[in-house]
Amino acid sequence: MSRVPTYISGQVQISQMLDIQSRLNDSQTQVNTEKKSQDYAGIATDSFRLISFENQSSRIERYSANNGVAKIRLDTMQNSVNSSQKSLQEYKALLLDFAARDYNDMSQEDTKALDSIRAQSFTAMKDLQYYLNTSVDGRYLFSGGKTDVPPVEMPWGNVDEFADVYDGTNTVFPETRAANLADVDFSARTVDMTNQTVGGTSYGTIEDTSGVAADTFITGSPLTSDSFGKLLINPTIPSDSTKGSIVSDQPNAFSGLSVGMTFFLDDDNAVENTGGTAVTDRQSGIYTITDISSDGKTMTIVPPPAGTGGTTAQIPSTAGAEIRLTAPEGARISVKNSAGQNEDYTIHWPTNADLTAAGYDLTTDLIDGKKLFVSPPFAPSSTGYGTTQNNVTISASSYYQGDTLQLTHRVDDTRTVTLGINALDPAFEKAFRGLGIMAQGVKMDSSDPTKVDAAEMRRRVDTALDLVNDALQHSTSSSEEPSDLVGLGYRLGSNQKVLQNSIDEAASFRAFLDNRVTDMENVNMLDAVTRMNDDAQALEVSYSAMSKISKLSLLNYL
Repeated sequence: MSRVPTYISGQVQISQMLDIQSRLNDSQTQVNTEKKSQDYAGIATDSFRLISFENQSSRIERYSANNGVAKIRLDTMQNSVNSSQKSLQEYKALLLDFAARDYNDMSQEDTKALDSIRAQSFTAMKDLQYYLNTSVDGRYLFSGGKTDVPPVEMPWGNVDEFADVYDGTNTVFPETRAANLADVDFSARTVDMTNQTVGGTSYGTIEDTSGVAADTFITGSPLTSDSFGKLLINPTIPSDSTKGSIVSDQPNAFSGLSVGMTFFLDDDNAVENTGGTAVTDRQSGIYTITDISSDGKTMTIVPPPAGTGGTTAQIPSTAGAEIRLTAPEGARISVKNSAGQNEDYTIHWPTNADLTAAGYDLTTDLIDGKKLFVSPPFAPSSTGYGTTQNNVTISASSYYQGDTLQLTHRVDDTRTVTLGINALDPAFEKAFRGLGIMAQGVKMDSSDPTKVDAAEMRRRVDTALDLVNDALQHSTSSSEEPSDLVGLGYRLGSNQKVLQNSIDEAASFRAFLDNRVTDMENVNMLDAVTRMNDDAQALEVSYSAMSKISKLSLLNYL
């Protein structure tokens, strides 16, 4: 044998060259990808932190994307509120001009102005409907949780169609929130519909004659002494002798009620004077709420209750007294599936004094919720008048078609914002109510049907102005619910700011995380290229050395 290198030395050289070749391949991959490794094993010491940073960055990216979508919705809602505010301000200026006119002797110009303000009122209502029925990505923004349903329904195409329903005389547009938002459905009832004169006024009466105790015109569950405790019944209040009040000894006893609601009070024949001695003066009757105190303990009511001897009476907490809600005064109801009374009517409750004078015993009659009083009265010649009719439906529905669900949006792991602004908000409801009062038909003077009822027109204009003003900016002296378009704008603006700040903060933090991830994943290109060149040169020398060594022979030295 004349060969100098041995098998073992050759294998060692080949192994070393393969190591250099592997390092070169790694260096080439690092230079091409700018990454230290193609898997986490290659950066084992940093892999835990790297995965944590990547997951955190991905989560922030998802939050940021969702916040961007939510901000688009908030921006759209803000635009709708701003547009509604602008429309109401323009309308208010028109109404103020009309308010300066004399309604006692309407000239031709005044009559044109009246027609114009009614048309403008209806146009403003349709504008509000358009703004509140705004949708983004197929989601209605002011419908609460029912995002697939337009929140505002106004089926009338013009002011004349609106006045066909609300003629301003027989069917009057609701003037309280409770009446405007009345949502009742008394279906498939057995009823008698006839007329009755009470206190000199002719009413239509709808009486349930089914004999079924549960078939009443009571809405929801009654309030009992378990919730309101002891009641003080005041026959007058200091500021207004035409109103009385009911005071509970329990905080927030009446917070679930609202101004305009009508209820039956059943005193359970347990009335006492304030000393705790039983009296015979009964307080049962039909009342409508005109105000509720901020602590929810006191509600002002009309008509004033009797009290006892002109002073305060009480109903102890041990009595079985109940407050039962019914269709509110001034609400519009629709009668359907009757023989000849399928029309729209307005709920009108006679006073307790007039009902008593008409022969009703309010301790037993009416407070069971078996009868409604409406106007206009029914036509005596109509089919089915005064006879028992089956499967009749009496219902009322408001303009609002959404629900009361308060949508929330999660900004990040620790923060949420409430997007709970819907078309049911008092700011919008007051606006619709004020506009509807002016858009309805005109009530004419009963003594001269060719003239406008000047006093009623003045009252309607003043009421509408108060409502529009309160919708724009709530007055602390108003008994209306405290919400306005200015406040809604602030709430939306605050949420917009939270989302924008979150988006900006997320972008900054993601940039920081991405930089840290880059530091852990990426190679220093100068170092990587230097190593690659070194490895390439070493491999080239190794191949050259091996080639020379393999050619060595002992014969060369003989």
